[in-house]
Amino acid sequence: MRIKKTLVAIVAVILLVNLTAKSNHILGGEISVQWKSGYTFHVTLYFYRDCSPNTQDFPAKPLIGIYDLVTNDARYCDTLYRDTTAGAIIQGDSCYQPTGLCAERGVFSKDIVILPNPHGYYLVYDAFNRSNAIINIQNAGNTPYTWYAAIPDPALQNSTPEFISYPRSYFCINYFNADQLNVVDVDGDSLVYSLTRPLSSNNELCPRDTAPFPKVLYQFPPYSDNNIIGGNPPLSIDRHTGVLTANPPNLGVFVFCIKIEEFTRGPNPVKLGEIRRDMQYSVIDCPVTQPVFKNGSNTLEHAYSVTAGDTLNLQVEVVDTSIVSLTLTAESALFTNGTKTSFQQPVTGAGSVESDFRYISSCSDTGGVQRVTFRVVKQTCVRLDTLYYDVDITLTPPVFDTVPNVFTPNGDNKNDFFELKDANGKYDRSFSVKIYNRWGELMFENNDAGFKWDGTDKSGSKAAEGVYYYIIEGFICNSEYKRRGTVYLKL
Repeated sequence: MRIKKTLVAIVAVILLVNLTAKSNHILGGEISVQWKSGYTFHVTLYFYRDCSPNTQDFPAKPLIGIYDLVTNDARYCDTLYRDTTAGAIIQGDSCYQPTGLCAERGVFSKDIVILPNPHGYYLVYDAFNRSNAIINIQNAGNTPYTWYAAIPDPALQNSTPEFISYPRSYFCINYFNADQLNVVDVDGDSLVYSLTRPLSSNNELCPRDTAPFPKVLYQFPPYSDNNIIGGNPPLSIDRHTGVLTANPPNLGVFVFCIKIEEFTRGPNPVKLGEIRRDMQYSVIDCPVTQPVFKNGSNTLEHAYSVTAGDTLNLQVEVVDTSIVSLTLTAESALFTNGTKTSFQQPVTGAGSVESDFRYISSCSDTGGVQRVTFRVVKQTCVRLDTLYYDVDITLTPPVFDTVPNVFTPNGDNKNDFFELKDANGKYDRSFSVKIYNRWGELMFENNDAGFKWDGTDKSGSKAAEGVYYYIIEGFICNSEYKRRGTVYLKL
């Protein structure tokens, strides 16, 4: 751990939604402790309330208690003074702004001398009470807050983590939500995130509001430490990244607490302290748009059929009516089993993204179904969603081409040639075509499956109208193809 010029210890509750006029208007708060010089720290209380007309006033002179972390002895009881009062903090972002979610912030602070103590300290502020609208704890309207931070010996001049932005306060119902907590540690110490039960209060003021503090009681069933807001998967937080995820099934207001423990780095990490953010989230019905998968101007189908030797081309496009970042990728065994399959990936765009899928089938591909899974990651301002779209490609045996029985080489670009349609690429071994007139004279021969006879003889002279005889031989997927017949040349 390094000695620093700045120490910020945040402990927080940001309870950001109040869904009933009868509930308490306190939304939460944070305690910030910044080291300035010597043993002087700038202690700040951020106090949040909702924006309703009859909301509770900010405290006139909030009292902060500072206690010995081991003995619980009261060391300091200090009054903070108002610095500023921020205007309304609107929830949402450029992607979506929910209605009815609003908060105001009051800022109170003071420079306090905190003397060295090898035990360290904890800082406490109590507020009364929580919102009656909270549904996952018992007796919410009569349950206080305790905002708490633990700091190491001030002589270490350590900075605890800091929440650097006002957090999002809502989840969308029946949707996989992801919320990245904006937390920094100026020391570069190691942070570990976890979910813990929110703290209540001893209903005392400094110097008597000491630990241990009671915890709120969940409304069980169905809510518990392992099922805080319901849903599958349940509410959880990544212990390393601080990404909060949830898939809530019910509308309402919920409370939970995030604990962030701070450790020194190295092979033998030592805990320095912790902060807590006691958070209130609302589960609301969000206008969620779903990306649309297209094939050019048509819908991208879930199934396509391809004959051996044919090529499947798909102009894969994903469109979302909201302006969000989309990233498109694809997964399939076709990309690794030696087939001639191409798909440029990943591709990223705002609101839409496109990439061409091309599959050239071969004889070895026949007799089964190949699945291609297209994956689009939709990054909105408040969450990260992943959607999958499966396309099954059925490989069918080759079809022997139908040989025309008449053609008209008159230059009108309609049926001007005697040919096998779409034959190129199907014939994997030798191929030959020979055409004779009625006297047995060879008029035309070719070893290319893409041949075109324009009705002239080998010297280039136009053949007479009448019946001609052909012999076509070749192999398709190791199956011999042999046709003999007549074609009528009509002028």
